[in-house]
Order: sequence, then C-alpha cells, then structure tokens
Amino acid sequence: MLFKVWAQPKHVARWWGCAEAEGNVSFKVDLRVVGEFSADMVLESGDRHRIWGAYQEIKEPERPIFTWSWENTNVFRGKDTLVTLTFEDHDGKTKMTLVQQLFDDPEARDPHGEGWGASLDRLAGYLVHI
Repeated sequence: MLFKVWAQPKHVARWWGCAEAEGNVSFKVDLRVVGEFSADMVLESGDRHRIWGAYQEIKEPERPIFTWSWENTNVFRGKDTLVTLTFEDHDGKTKMTLVQQLFDDPEARDPHGEGWGASLDRLAGYLVHI
C-alpha cells in the first residue's frame, strides 16, 4: 500500500511538498527503471519549485531508488542527489526509511530534511483517510 501511495500521482499530489506548498502540487510519474517523475509546487508566496528525477531501481513493494534534482523560481538549482526508500513489514505495519545522499554540505542537506518532514507529516495524515 505505502509503495503505491508514493508512486501514483493521484495519491502523491495529496501529500507531497514543503509546508508552504500544501495543496498546490502536481505530480507525474513513469514508474519503471529510467522512467522519470516530476513534481511542481506553487508556494504561498507564488514561487514555484520543480523537482524531477529518474528511477534507478524499482523493487515493488519494498524499494524505489531515484535521482532527485530541483530548481525554484529564483533560478536556484540544487545539486543532484539520490533518494532510497525502503518499506519493511513489522508486525502488520510498515516501517519506512528514507535516505537522501550526495549532498555537498549540511547547508545543502538541511532544507531537504525540513521539506521531507512536512511531506511525511502530511503523508501520515493522508494514510489515515485512505
């Protein structure tokens, strides 16, 4: 179930994005190795953030691995990184682990933690209702 909530646009658009993008996200996905995904977020300020990447590995329902690139309205482009998600069964519940790597320094890494935190909080709330 959790794998599909990460992979299907109808679900992802409901929970993805930083705190300032709540409800203003579009998501496209081609779920296959070398298939691409993209997310466009409009923040409360009107700024846009675009995220895209390509799947490096897909092992449904346990693990997708994908590249992560992003840019914003101010023409800032972050360095490409790699995201690995794992979903493990633990007594009928799913444990999810998210690792994003290949950052140059903590200043580049830390804002991603904030963004993922907002997304994962919304994901938890969304899972209660589906």
